[in-house]
Formats: sequence, C-alpha cells, structure tokens
Amino acid sequence: LVSTEDMIAKVDGVLNGVSVLGDKVDETLYIGPGAGGDATASAVIANIIDIARRGKGAPMLGFTKPLEGELKLASPEDIITKYYIRMEVEDKSGVLAKVATILGEED
Repeated sequence: LVSTEDMIAKVDGVLNGVSVLGDKVDETLYIGPGAGGDATASAVIANIIDIARRGKGAPMLGFTKPLEGELKLASPEDIITKYYIRMEVEDKSGVLAKVATILGEED
C-alpha cells in the first residue's frame, strides 16, 4: 500500500491526484477536483469556452504545436505505471481479502 509519507497520500476528499516521477525532477504531483458535481460542470464549461474561442482545432491539454514530429507512442508493454485507490471499508475480518480478490479478478 502507499505510505502516509508519500506525496500522493496527502490527496483527500473530492480531489484527484496524479504523481509523475521524472528522471530529472524526481516526483511532481498534480492535484485537482475530481469528477462529479461542480467539478465536472466547471470542466465541461471550460472546455466549451475553449472550443468557442479557438474552434474545433483547439490544442489538446494546452499544447499549441502538434506533438507528432519525431515522437512515437510507446507500446503498452513498455509502459510501467502504478495506481492508488483509497477506500473506506468495514473494519472486520475478510473485507481486505474480498477487495484483493475482486481486484485480482480484473487483472
């Protein structure tokens, strides 16, 4: 599991976080409102405004130049990633085993 000392463990409530490890910058953490309610409505409105201002050719994720060039997508087998899931469960025998079984079935 994730140590309480890890940066990603500090993300709480309705926030989502993405931790990125870089060979030059070590760990960076990006935090923002999660899906649902006002957070989703705000993101949708922001996307509509961006499209209205720049048209259908609006850059994705703020990039103003295409990323194609000499870049190639890595194959899925070459991508190493980790996931963090925070759950509140009943504190009784067998609950963690049941969660592990369900997650294992989705491998």
